[in-house]
Amino acid sequence: MLLAAFLMPLLFSFNQGYKKVLYLSSTQNLDHDSIIIDKIYRLREVQARDQYLRTLTKGRQGVSIMITTNPSHEAPFYLIQVGYNNSSRFEVYYNFRINNKFIKMKKIMPYIEVLNSSGDFVMLSTWRRTRHI
Repeated sequence: MLLAAFLMPLLFSFNQGYKKVLYLSSTQNLDHDSIIIDKIYRLREVQARDQYLRTLTKGRQGVSIMITTNPSHEAPFYLIQVGYNNSSRFEVYYNFRINNKFIKMKKIMPYIEVLNSSGDFVMLSTWRRTRHI
C-alpha cells in the first residue's frame, strides 16, 4: 500500500509589511522553516527585489519565499525559491539552498548557496563577487 504524504511547498509572502503563510505541509519543521525564511529575506538581493516589487505594485505586494524541498538522506539540502507570486504563476528570481546541518548555527549566511547562470550551486559570497550587474 502506498501512503501519500501531504506535501505542499511552504510559501511565505511579504505583502503590505507582514509575512503571510500561504501553504503549509504537515511534515515540515516550522522552527527550521522560520529560520530559513528569515535569513533569506534579509539577503540584500532579496531586499532590493522586495523594494522593487513594492514600488511596482504601490506597496501591495513584495517578494514571496518558498521552501520547495526539505532535506532527505540522499540530499541534505533545503531548496528555497524567491520570487513574485501572482494570480497566474510563481515567477522565480533566485534559487537558494542550504545544508540542513547549518540551520541551527548562529551565522548561516556563509553556508547559503545560490544557483548561478550555469546551473550550478555556488556559495553566496562567490556568486556576489562574480555577478555582472
